[in-house]
This record gives sequence, C-alpha cells and structure tokens, in this order.
Amino acid sequence: MIRFIAPSLLCLAAASVHGADEPLFPEEDAVMQEFLKAREDFRLFNDCRPMPLEVWVSENNFELTRERILTLVESRLRAARLYRAPVTLEGLDDESLERMIEYRQSNQLVIGVDTFESGRAYSISMIFRKWLSDSASSENGFGDTWQVGSYGINGTASGILQTVSEMIDEFINEYLRVNGVACD
Repeated sequence: MIRFIAPSLLCLAAASVHGADEPLFPEEDAVMQEFLKAREDFRLFNDCRPMPLEVWVSENNFELTRERILTLVESRLRAARLYRAPVTLEGLDDESLERMIEYRQSNQLVIGVDTFESGRAYSISMIFRKWLSDSASSENGFGDTWQVGSYGINGTASGILQTVSEMIDEFINEYLRVNGVACD
C-alpha cells in the first residue's frame, strides 16, 4: 500500500511546488495551443475573399421578413468589404457559366430564422460553410466549419433583428481576426 501512496505524494508535491496555474510540461502545452489556434483559424479562414450570403426565414411573423434580415446582414458585410453579390446569368456564354460555378463553390455565410408556435418561439442560426475537398475520395462539397445560434420565446421582430445584428458583429470580428493579414 505504501508503494502506491509514496508516488502519489511525490506527484502532489511536485505539482504544488510547480504551481497550479502552470502546466507540468510547458512544451506540450505550447504545441497544443498552437494546434488549437490552427484549428480555430481553419474554421474561418477564407483568404479575405468576399462571400455569398444565404438567408431564410421559416415564417413571416412579427413583421419579420427575409428582406429585412438580408438588408441588415448585407449592409454589415458590405461595410466590412466581405459581401459578394449573387451572380446572375445574362446569357449562357462561357464566362457567365464560369462565374456561376465559382460563385456556387465559394465559402458562404448562411443565416436561418425559424419561428414556431405562431411566432411565439424562435431559433436563429448563423453558419459559415466552406467548400472542402477530400483528397482520399476526390469528393468536393460544403462543410459547416463555424456556427453560432440563439433561441427564445415571446420574440419581436426588432428583438430578433437585434440578435441577428449581434451575431453578425461576432462573425465579422472573428472572421477579421483570422483573416486580418489577408484583408490588409
């Protein structure tokens, strides 16, 4: 029994001398912090390219429409120079087709507002989708790499718009933090 207690006491003594807030192996902690930062940066890195925006609203309650949300978010993204207007095909020439394909494969911001119980409850989601390629299968597609959400009851149109406004501010701040060097 003593041979199990003695090593435990030695570990406790070493930890108390070392300090509770400091890692026992700082080099491992630095590597882990670097890994976590790289993972966080990957979630939002877009080389500061403008992105398309997709907005949907499940019901038009509280005088809340897709257009009101779209106007709010487009305005904020334009101010940060991050908005990319939708591409329309004026004709079926090769250049228009290439622009449409590039647009459809761009990383994008998706905002959804669901209302339930005749508008008494709501849910908001904001998702950054990246166009990803799987080298093993040569498959391509969108993957959700960052998201934030909110929900509530007894919401109003202005309350929901305020929440969307705060969420887009959070997204822009994080996006510019990650893409800052590319945006300069």
